[in-house]
Amino acid sequence: MSSPAQRSVWSQVKSGLRLTAAILVAIAWLFLVYGGAAVAFSKTHYPRALGWAILAATGAVFVLTAQRWVKALPGLLAYGVLNGLFATVNGHLGVDASRTIPRGAAAATTLLLAGCALFAIPLASRKPTAIDRVAILGVFVSFVLGIFGCEPPLLSGAGMCLFLACAWANGRFRQRRNRGTGGNRRQ
Repeated sequence: MSSPAQRSVWSQVKSGLRLTAAILVAIAWLFLVYGGAAVAFSKTHYPRALGWAILAATGAVFVLTAQRWVKALPGLLAYGVLNGLFATVNGHLGVDASRTIPRGAAAATTLLLAGCALFAIPLASRKPTAIDRVAILGVFVSFVLGIFGCEPPLLSGAGMCLFLACAWANGRFRQRRNRGTGGNRRQ
């Protein structure tokens, strides 16, 4: 029989392995999104339908597993705000000085991402509903279009903000409706 200290160590090891596996799966998912979008939006020797099929599959995984990762969404969007602030100050994206962006567009994108982060906070604190999942799919599509196909990128940020605002409004409506009935309705 194992002692409580050994069980504690073993549970820590299992927890660390689960976290590592989750991070590796998330990285693999990001590579699939990027690869699918690259095939779908650019000229390659692969058929564009393959890129769209990969994007559809990754979008489905994104929506179906939302309950597992949605708590990280406000933090990821806040990271985008931080990058937007750097782009506003520097006038270029990331560390590549050749990828310039007008400071006004960078500032507007930063404001949109800040709005997205604020709208995502309540979404992270509840179990996603069907409407939330549709909004999450809209965020995914807006994100992919913003990276590969949407000019200007402000439209992508506005799309993300609009979908998250719809999810926020849905949550507020459900919260008020439940208060009006004494909280007897299912979440």
